[in-house]
Amino acid sequence: MRSSDRIRRTLILAGLLSASTALAWPVDVRQALPVGAQREIPLTTLTWAETDHPERVGVITEIADPDIPELELKGGRLPPPRPQVGATLTLSARSAGDASVMLYAEGNFAVWRVSVGGPSQPPPPQPALVEAAQAACPGLTLGTAEGGQRTLEAQVGSADCREALRALLKEPAFLARDVTLTFDGEALQRQLTDLQAAFDEARLPVKARYVGAGLILTGTVSPAQHRRALWLTFERALGKVALTDQLVVRGQEGDEPFAAPGSVPVVPQQPATPARRNRRGR
Repeated sequence: MRSSDRIRRTLILAGLLSASTALAWPVDVRQALPVGAQREIPLTTLTWAETDHPERVGVITEIADPDIPELELKGGRLPPPRPQVGATLTLSARSAGDASVMLYAEGNFAVWRVSVGGPSQPPPPQPALVEAAQAACPGLTLGTAEGGQRTLEAQVGSADCREALRALLKEPAFLARDVTLTFDGEALQRQLTDLQAAFDEARLPVKARYVGAGLILTGTVSPAQHRRALWLTFERALGKVALTDQLVVRGQEGDEPFAAPGSVPVVPQQPATPARRNRRGR
C-alpha cells in the first residue's frame, strides 16, 4: 500500500469518528482484499472494531501504549512533540464474500464494507432496486461524482420510500458521503418507532429518542449489548445519523457471547504491548 493511501485512510477515519454523526446505510468506506491477504490500517483513534462475518474477515485492534514520558529540557528547550497516540486496525481476508466492519471511538461509529475476493470496483446497483426507489421516492436523483462514484439525493416522505432506499443503499455502489437524504417529521418518527421496536425485540434496555434530527440513545448496558444496539442503529437507519451515545456501559468484555447480528465475537480490543520506541525504565 502506498504511504499516501495509508495517510488518506487515517485522515478519513479520524474525521468520521470525531464528527457528530455516525453512519447508517450506506457504508462509509469500501475495502477490497484478495483471499488470504492482510492489511494493517493506522488510525488516529479507535476503541473497538468487530465484523458481522468473522468467517470472512478477521479483525484485530491494537491500541498504542499511552505512556508518554515527562518532557525534559534539552539545551534549554523542550524536545519536539511526539506524534499523537493512535491505533492499528488489522483486517485478515479469510474467505470470499462481503463483510461489514464496525469501528467505534469517542461516542461515534463508522461501518466499512470489506469485499474479499471480489472486484476492486463495485458493480452498478441492481436496476430493479433503482426503479423501486424512484417509484417510491418522487424526485429522487442519481448522478456521478468526480472519480466515478455514484451519488443519490432524495426526500424521504413515506415508509415505502424509506424501505426502498434501505434496499438500494445496501448495494456496494453507494458510499455515505455521496448520499443526501432529507426526512420529513413523519418519516423520522417512523424510523424512530422501527428502531425502538428493534431494541425491544432484542431485549436491549435501550431507549431512543430524537431531539430535532439528532438521535439520542440512553440506558445501562453490557459491552455486548452496547455493540448490538449500535449494529441495530446502523441496520435500521438511513444516511448520516446525528448520534448522541449516552449509553452507560458496565461489565467486562467477554462476559457475554453476543456481538454483531448473526456472528460470533471477534478478537476483543486489547492494549498493545508497551511502545517499542523511546522506552525508558521505571
